[in-house]
Amino acid sequence: MLIRILQKIRKADTSNPNFNGIAGKNIYDFDKEKEISVLYDPDYIGNYTKEHYSPRKLISSTIGDELKIASKGRSDVYAIAPNPESAILSAGHAANGAFWMDDFNGKWATTTYYKGLPWYVDRYNNGPESLSARFGADDLDTLPVTG
Repeated sequence: MLIRILQKIRKADTSNPNFNGIAGKNIYDFDKEKEISVLYDPDYIGNYTKEHYSPRKLISSTIGDELKIASKGRSDVYAIAPNPESAILSAGHAANGAFWMDDFNGKWATTTYYKGLPWYVDRYNNGPESLSARFGADDLDTLPVTG
C-alpha cells in the first residue's frame, strides 16, 4: 500500500522523496525510541481518532493544493481515503479536509489541521449507519484488516 501511495505522490507532483519530503510511511523517533508515522504532528489532534497528523512534513504541493491555487481559493477540496497517509498526502496543505476510516473505532476521522468538521461527517459517525453502530465498538477489533 505504501508503495502505491508514494507512486501516486510521485506521479501527481512529478517529484521524488528529496523534493516532497516523504520517503516512507514511518520515521524513527529517537526520543520515543520507536517508529512513528511520517505525518505525526503533536501540534494537531485528531477528530474521531487518537492519532495526531498533519501534512506539514510534505514539502511539495499536491493535486489538492494545485486545485486551490488554480481556483484562487474558491474550490472546496476534500480527500477521502481508507487510511490517513493516502487522505492527507492527496489533500495537501490547502484542502478543506482529509478523511479516512479510523482502524480502531470504524468512524470517519480527520485532523484539526483542516479547519472544521462538516456536519454530515459528524452526523454519519454518530448515526445508525456508522460501522461502530452496525457492528458495535467491541466487534471492530475482530474485523479483518486488509492492506
